[in-house]
Amino acid sequence: MTDLEKQLDALPDCVIEATAEAIGGAMDCLRVWSAWGVGTMSADDFAPVADDGERVAEIARAAITAYLKISADAAPQTTPGVPDGWQRELLDWVSACQSAYHIDSTPGHRFGGLGSNLEENRAELVAYVADLLAAAASQANKETPK
Repeated sequence: MTDLEKQLDALPDCVIEATAEAIGGAMDCLRVWSAWGVGTMSADDFAPVADDGERVAEIARAAITAYLKISADAAPQTTPGVPDGWQRELLDWVSACQSAYHIDSTPGHRFGGLGSNLEENRAELVAYVADLLAAAASQANKETPK
C-alpha cells in the first residue's frame, strides 16, 4: 500500500463531512434498475448516499485521486529556481573535490567522465556527484587522524 493509499484510507472526518454535504440529497438505488420498469420499486429501495459513511469515503477518495492525478499531470516537470549555468558551477566544484581528495579522474575510471551532454542529463550529473561525495567522504575519513 502506497503512502497516498494509506492517507486516502484514513480520510479525516472533515473531508467525509464536506463530501456528504456536497452530495446533498443524492440517493443510491439498492435494486437493479430493471425493477423500476416492472413497477415493483418503492421508497424503501433507495437510501441517501450521505448516510452511508463508507460510500461517502469511497466517493471522496475517488475525487481526491482524480484531482491529484490531474494536478500531477499539469505540474511543470522542471525544477524551479535553478540558476542558469548550475552544471558548470557544479563541475567546477567536482574538479576541486577531485583535486583536494586525490580522486582519480582519468577517462575510464569511475569518476573519469560524465558524458557529453550534461545540459540534458541532470540525472547522470546528480548520480555522479552523489558518488563523488561518497568517495570524498571515504578519503577524508582515511586521512583524518584517529
